[in-house]
Amino acid sequence: MLAAAGDELRANVYSLSGIITLPPLSGNISDGNRTEILRAAISLGTAVFRFSIEVGQDKELWREDFEWRKSKGSEDKILVDAPWKCGFKLVRLSPRTGKDDEILQKISTQDQELVAVFAWNSNLHLMDPFKIVFRGNGRTGVLGERFALMTVITGLRLWGLKQQGRTSESKIASGEARYVPGATG
Repeated sequence: MLAAAGDELRANVYSLSGIITLPPLSGNISDGNRTEILRAAISLGTAVFRFSIEVGQDKELWREDFEWRKSKGSEDKILVDAPWKCGFKLVRLSPRTGKDDEILQKISTQDQELVAVFAWNSNLHLMDPFKIVFRGNGRTGVLGERFALMTVITGLRLWGLKQQGRTSESKIASGEARYVPGATG
């Protein structure tokens, strides 16, 4: 298995978490798959989906936080060309810093680098329904293959949630109202 995405156990229409299953970090199948969480929330009035993942090359990996933000307004229209419509943009929330990490310090003026865009075809084209475009350090490969895999699988998850009507602010707000940290079931 390359990767998988789905709902958390005993999920319902108001569930805020998605489960992402990835191969083990070691590359050794006997080490078992890794499970990551994709959590939905409302931030500054828009739907966001947050995750953490190991980034980097080869043996030098570290965890960073990322957030898919639902596209809003005219400023996001420039991110993709017609017939594509920007659905979500992926921003890097916690870049690694240090003297030797100049390329990783290249971040936007708001301290958050745009690393990918998820867009869908506004013409409802069945053979080409959506695309993911890597940007910045997401495009250069400096964030690594694991980041790229997580970006693609979470993008696919967002597409599925969109088709179910579960990316709207109202649905997520309803889920937040029902969410009790630490509760099960």
